[in-house]
Amino acid sequence: MVGPFLVPLLLRHTGPVVTAVVIAGCWLAMILGMLLAPDLFWLWAALGAVAHASGFVVIFTAVVQTSRSDAEAATMSAVIQGCGYLVATIGAPLVGALYEASGAWTVPLLAVLAITVVYALALIGAMLLVRSRRG
Repeated sequence: MVGPFLVPLLLRHTGPVVTAVVIAGCWLAMILGMLLAPDLFWLWAALGAVAHASGFVVIFTAVVQTSRSDAEAATMSAVIQGCGYLVATIGAPLVGALYEASGAWTVPLLAVLAITVVYALALIGAMLLVRSRRG
């Protein structure tokens, strides 16, 4: 529940780039925490929940702020959601296969970390675009 309320406050007081960095940091902390201190799962799960909910809010805020029309916003939203669902659909079986092949969670979590880094860079890049379009 915290994430959707956190983003508007962060956007208002720190701007889009800092907001993206905070969200990316929560995602990265979750994965790194699971790798380095799995006994604190409750903490990493909480960070992941904040990052997940916040990510949706900031992504669609960026769509609204960068699109030039309602039609463009709808198209951008459809592409983002379609790609997201595709990654999610492929992700679970892939992580399961990596776990089965390796017999441990390290390899699957490293794969998730790699995807998370790509997500973080894309999110920060999108927020840089939002900032540049604002002027």
